[in-house]
Amino acid sequence: MKTLTQLQKAKTSTPGAARADSAFVYNPDLKKMTDLLFGDGPIYTAVLEAQLLLTSGFSEDSREAGIGFTTAAFASIAPRDGLERLLVAQMIGCHNLAMAFMARAASNDQPSEALDKNVSRATRLMDMFVSQIGALKSYRSRGEQKVRVEHVHVNASAQAVVGCLNTESKKS
Repeated sequence: MKTLTQLQKAKTSTPGAARADSAFVYNPDLKKMTDLLFGDGPIYTAVLEAQLLLTSGFSEDSREAGIGFTTAAFASIAPRDGLERLLVAQMIGCHNLAMAFMARAASNDQPSEALDKNVSRATRLMDMFVSQIGALKSYRSRGEQKVRVEHVHVNASAQAVVGCLNTESKKS
């Protein structure tokens, strides 16, 4: 995971990665070149960061806190490739929005209909977050399932077999 300083240098030193008020200016020719040469390069990172900051709920006054939180959350999940980075960005955005709706629901000066809507929205977002965790886990394990038996009970009249069983029938 790159440090915040490296990310900031990459965003400002990449030609065509001009940003205005945290908004990425799209240049299709540069994007094609960057994709071919760098894959998950600095522009990719800059766009993800801008998207994450838009969902962070942090104001311009607390932008540093938003960057710090986003960086820490990203680092704690430790995405391994471009697809995981996209999913992690969605997870962080989903979490941020769920927390925003929970904060609104905690406000005392609102009608019960608004409370219900905020709790419902937060609940849906938190359910989505749990689904995203499952998707990340499934992607990382490449869909493989492992079963590990920790303890086996064998009753007095039963038989136990340890090892692999071949269930093919023999034909004469």
